[in-house]
Amino acid sequence: RLQRMIPDPARREALESLLSTEMRTLSEATPGRAAEVQGPRGRIGRYHVLEELGRGGMGVVYKARQINPGRLVAIKMILAGDHANVRERARLRTEAEAAAKLAHPNIVQIIDADYHEGLPFLVMEYVDGGTLAQILRATPQPIRWSARLVETLARAIHAAHRSGIVHRDLNPTNILMTQAGVPKIGDFGLAKFVLAEGAGSQSGKILGAPSYMAPEQLSGGGLEVGARTDVYALGAVLYEMLTGTPPFRGLTPMETLCQVAEGEVVPPSRLRHGLPEDLETICLKCLQRSPAARYADANALADDLRRFQDREPILARRTPRLRRAAQWAAREPLAATFLISSLLLLAMLVSGAVYYSIHFRNQAEEANQLNAQLRTQAYINRTYKGVAGSENELAQRSSFDYRLGRVHDHAARGDVEVAIESFDVLRRTSPRTAGFEWRYVDRLIHRSARLLSDETAHRVPVGRLAPSRDGRRLLSGDADGKIVEWDVPSGVPSVLDAGRGTPVRGLAVASGPDGGPSAYAAVHIDEGAATIGVWAAADRRGPWTFSEAIVEVAEMGFARGGSLLAVRGRGDGSPLWRTLFFEPSDGSWYENEDDELSDTTCAAFSAGGEAMAVGVGDGTVVVRGPEGRESVLSPPEPSRPTALAFSGDGGSLATGWDDGRVIVWDLRTEAPSAILRCEVGLPRHLAFGPRDRSLVVQEGETALYLRDLDAVGAGVRLSSSGSAPTRLATSPDGGTLVAGFESEPVRSWDLTRPAADPEPLGGLLAPSCLVFSPAGDALFLNFDQEGIFVRPTTPAPSPRVAVSASRRPMKCS
Repeated sequence: RLQRMIPDPARREALESLLSTEMRTLSEATPGRAAEVQGPRGRIGRYHVLEELGRGGMGVVYKARQINPGRLVAIKMILAGDHANVRERARLRTEAEAAAKLAHPNIVQIIDADYHEGLPFLVMEYVDGGTLAQILRATPQPIRWSARLVETLARAIHAAHRSGIVHRDLNPTNILMTQAGVPKIGDFGLAKFVLAEGAGSQSGKILGAPSYMAPEQLSGGGLEVGARTDVYALGAVLYEMLTGTPPFRGLTPMETLCQVAEGEVVPPSRLRHGLPEDLETICLKCLQRSPAARYADANALADDLRRFQDREPILARRTPRLRRAAQWAAREPLAATFLISSLLLLAMLVSGAVYYSIHFRNQAEEANQLNAQLRTQAYINRTYKGVAGSENELAQRSSFDYRLGRVHDHAARGDVEVAIESFDVLRRTSPRTAGFEWRYVDRLIHRSARLLSDETAHRVPVGRLAPSRDGRRLLSGDADGKIVEWDVPSGVPSVLDAGRGTPVRGLAVASGPDGGPSAYAAVHIDEGAATIGVWAAADRRGPWTFSEAIVEVAEMGFARGGSLLAVRGRGDGSPLWRTLFFEPSDGSWYENEDDELSDTTCAAFSAGGEAMAVGVGDGTVVVRGPEGRESVLSPPEPSRPTALAFSGDGGSLATGWDDGRVIVWDLRTEAPSAILRCEVGLPRHLAFGPRDRSLVVQEGETALYLRDLDAVGAGVRLSSSGSAPTRLATSPDGGTLVAGFESEPVRSWDLTRPAADPEPLGGLLAPSCLVFSPAGDALFLNFDQEGIFVRPTTPAPSPRVAVSASRRPMKCS
């Protein structure tokens, strides 16, 4: 055990030699000529010896009187005289040098040092109250007196540290007490001159009182011995004063040293009931095994003791239990491994028992339910035998009737989307899809809307929609990156891209002269990078892919009859949006980097796909039309554009600006045809109304106005609940405005009667997509679901019914 504690053979041999020397009695002292002063009245130099105060293996201490000026002193003399070894002389010399450098009221002062008949001796201040060890007598002391005494000792030893001296042997026998109860630190024989040595103790010996030695004094050649070593000893003294016993005490010095090296300090509160927690925390901080975990110096210890006495919060904190457990595991790896293994095994046994208990209970419940069902089926079979044919057919018929009735109830309440979704599930899961009731419900719910849904299409929520100009083709993209092309009249899907695990953030369809799709474009974004893909619609060639450092897409679309693709996006960490352009050449697509526009604020595309407009941060709007035509629109008073919208015929462009103006431009003359002023806030959304003679303006967050372009300044505020719309869409003819809200049903305004109240569309909330077909015959809606609702724009002849918003929708990502 000693070999494991102190690997260095030389230090281990020194320790064994020291222990044997300290355990010798005075009668076994080193032989030589007598070093004692014969009789109590002998004389040593200028001092009369009065009595012997004590002796040990190294020397003897006398009480004496100085002849002049006649004061009492204490004389420490080496017993062996000329035969005293180097260590004994060095200790006496060290004590003289250390004490001579110190002048403190709580440190025993050295008066003289000389030789008497070849015997070296020290003359010290005489302290008449005995030692602290004689006061303690293995008995706990008053709490506040103990704290005050150790505070005094800490400030005294801090003065020694400031002089570059570490005591290294602080213990109750080296603390002398005056009759007035003033403590004084003595016996600097083992002191270390830190500033002068900068290394361990001479000859590598381990010196000190075992019960008060810090762990670093036992290993490392004493290189770690410093001021915190004395802090440890002060903590050991405080521990003994509070509990009546030092922190470590074995039957032999060797056993005590082993406890110091490997043992765990028992908290003082376990040995003395009612001990204040703050004082225990201070004591345990001093006794930390690692020097870095103790007080930085003795003065910090004294300050914390003063805070305790003044009933102020102390700075020391208890070591967390988790850290104490980790320290114990590092000291006892085998025991820690065994404990952890036992706990894991116990956890596995408990988990297994709980699992099988739940499993068996579920099995029993399922068996009971099955028995009940069998009994019920047997009863039905006996009761209705010959009427329904069999219990299986009767159960299927009852289930089908119930589910179809629920679909009818949803349709009757106006929850068309819910009815359509439930009807589609019933169609795919029930063999009963014929009969009068089925055809009646089918006609009832599909007069106003129908659902595009298929098992081969989307299995996760759809996030983007893009229809062709004729409205017969619809492109949809979901959160897994899957892109599906729908034949809208038949509802048949065709997978364009099976998905790559990255969400679709943008879709666009270019239409040919016949209105059918000629090209597709999609943007996938993943971890700060975007992939832009372009496909040819006729033969599905592609995709031609482009990688861009953008994390968000605002608008994208085709212009110039499908020969120009524009994508407005923003890079990671950048507040500016930029617009990228892509063009076909020789049967493939490429990025036109020379045309890229930086700091773009908004973009819009004409309904026919011939032109596009981009708002630029310098206060201009760039319009790119057919056959490469390009124009730049600049308002009379420059400001940043906020919103853009083309008229239905593509001949006019409405532009909103951050100074509150809305300017309508005649693109043939590139001159303003009307200038409006917003009343509530900045224009955020623009759309032309019926016959392109009015303008829908979202002013601020919530206000929606229909402004008359013939009578500038006149307008009607569209009625709403005051909620901010999250989605806005206007039909190509400008006759219908549809708005989606976060916590309200979708509303539809007839812009030919702007004063009328809006009409709710179903009961679902928070649409993720609202898109009119460019042909104007359908409205496509998605509510963060796998299916897509298609609503004809011509209202059904059946009377409208009340709308219920009882269903809680899924939120848009």
